[in-house]
Amino acid sequence: MNQYISAITLRLLEFLPNSLKGCPRFKNYIVNQFSIKGYSWSKLNNRLKVKINIENLTERHLWLGLYPKNIESFLKKNLGANSSFIDAGANIGIWSLLALDSALDQNIHVFSFEPNQVLHKRLLDSKSKNKLNDFWSIFNYGLSDLNTTKKMYINPFCHQMSTLENLEDDRQHDIIEVKKLDSLVFKNLEGIKIDVEGHEAKVIRGALKTIQKHLPWIVVEFNSLYTKTTSVEDWTVKRDLEKLNYKIADISLGDDDPSCRDIVFYNEKSKNFNFNL
Repeated sequence: MNQYISAITLRLLEFLPNSLKGCPRFKNYIVNQFSIKGYSWSKLNNRLKVKINIENLTERHLWLGLYPKNIESFLKKNLGANSSFIDAGANIGIWSLLALDSALDQNIHVFSFEPNQVLHKRLLDSKSKNKLNDFWSIFNYGLSDLNTTKKMYINPFCHQMSTLENLEDDRQHDIIEVKKLDSLVFKNLEGIKIDVEGHEAKVIRGALKTIQKHLPWIVVEFNSLYTKTTSVEDWTVKRDLEKLNYKIADISLGDDDPSCRDIVFYNEKSKNFNFNL
């Protein structure tokens, strides 16, 4: 199917509500049967929209109405009025948009960091589509423990797996800018999410002053592919945050894979968070 017809078909399919029984299956069938390619807008919780690459199977479930409701619930309960949230490794912006869902009502501001040029452009498109200029700041650089430049190794098949940690010497790479989070100033920072494919410890080391000042809750992806351990107890990130009096919250954000999941950290001196989903 040519690009023009694919675009029209996707536009028509956008009007079919995923809440209607059988619609997600029908939409998925049409896309597969006619090899439809391109981008489409998908609603998150019937309010904000995210730009989806239909060819990417790791994204298509969002287009079919399956978004992370546990994360949505967590953010709604743990971001207060006039607060700030940092999304390090924003990717296509799921965490950012779910946090921003409360922005229009509570004046929440989100700071998203995404060094991948293609993904950064998609974030800007989502920002414009949802008219969030007053609530969303998007930066086209990565976070680390130094202000410098680094190689970012690109996974051509799965953009979620692009990383600053070199696992294969011959992988395609881009030269990107990275900065310490401490080089920026935030007001009323309540939460940080870090998902940077193995670079999490360095992001935290570049954010020590910010963390100690605001004592936000911190969600960090644990991925044994990069951590060199299968035990959270032996994880460098856990040891570093323990030095700042952080503990792991007894909460699941919906990912039950022990080798790759989000871990929620909190400081006992910070405000009372609601970890009951």
